Amino acid sequence: LDGLLFTYEDPESLAQAILYLLGHPQERAKMGNAGLKKVMENYTWEIVADRIRDVYTKVINLKNDFD
Repeated sequence: LDGLLFTYEDPESLAQAILYLLGHPQERAKMGNAGLKKVMENYTWEIVADRIRDVYTKVINLKNDFD
């Protein structure tokens, strides 16, 4: 678990999530560590650049298919 869900445009729902995290420091730390792990495994500059390059490559190859 790397985060909490709350209802969009519902300040009370957001407040409840924040209060939960404030009252559960160990859970908060576990979520923080899980979130960091997720980011480091999926969203580094290298990974994002590779994904963008793959998209451009696919688009270029599609264009060549229509020539």
